[in-house]
Amino acid sequence: MIMHMWEECIKDYGLRPLWDELLAIFDEFARICKKHGLRYYALWGTVLGAVRHNGFIPWDDDFDVAMPREDYEKFLRIAHEELPSHYKIINWKNTSEFHYLFAKIQDTRRDRVSSLEKDLGFMMSNGIYIDVFPIDGYTTNKYEKIAIQLRDFLLVLIGRYRIYKWGDLTWRGRAARIVGMLLSIFVPRLNSQEAIYPIFEKTAKKFKFDASEFVGDVGLWEDVFHMPRQSRKSWGNPTPHPFEDRTIMLQENPDEYLKSRYGDNYMKPPPEKDRHPSHSYPYRCAWCFGPTTDKLPY
Repeated sequence: MIMHMWEECIKDYGLRPLWDELLAIFDEFARICKKHGLRYYALWGTVLGAVRHNGFIPWDDDFDVAMPREDYEKFLRIAHEELPSHYKIINWKNTSEFHYLFAKIQDTRRDRVSSLEKDLGFMMSNGIYIDVFPIDGYTTNKYEKIAIQLRDFLLVLIGRYRIYKWGDLTWRGRAARIVGMLLSIFVPRLNSQEAIYPIFEKTAKKFKFDASEFVGDVGLWEDVFHMPRQSRKSWGNPTPHPFEDRTIMLQENPDEYLKSRYGDNYMKPPPEKDRHPSHSYPYRCAWCFGPTTDKLPY
């Protein structure tokens, strides 16, 4: 019945060649997780695609997974030895231009990226990759929550000044950068990504996934005041679900997870104008072909 509801709005967006590449990376990720007993869950639109389509959203151009923090850090420690040589882990520690608190598994083969772009007819600005997010717990103490959010908000403003280039920002981002510049006068030691990001991670690690009532992905670090939290019980144990011709792990209660992300009507298709790939830009990201240093993520 669900698929019938979608029959009239689904069309071929020509993304199958990209999906095959993403699934090849996922297969290696899942193999390592199974070998080492590491937990993972699908995330964001990958969950939505699994539930609504038993596979990719027809216009989706990425693949997201998440791991409890301890599993995530173990994965990053062993991945460089376990992954095929053409797949590399990137994060803020080995790629200074990467301004996020999660990681990517990146295909470093330039010829494969070029060939895929010819098949798709557009630039894959980030290259070929899947995103891997850490999942952490949240405090339930409202005063501690306010203190953490305020502290993180100030760090975000300073980060805008220290990390982002003026020409890459919107007018709101430029205003935030100016405020961050003024704040940075009082904390000169916070002069780089390497100085700022460990503070975020230290706080995140304070609240353990398995011991918390609420959990969420903090990798999108700029959204400190609007980060959706989910019940730890709704995440539960990783639960298998069909995805294309494979099985992936979802939250134990994906309905509750999807409602927290997309609202109660997540099964309803978006307007036609919003059905398009969302990760293609008219320039190459620095990590398109892998890390920019040889430093290991952890």
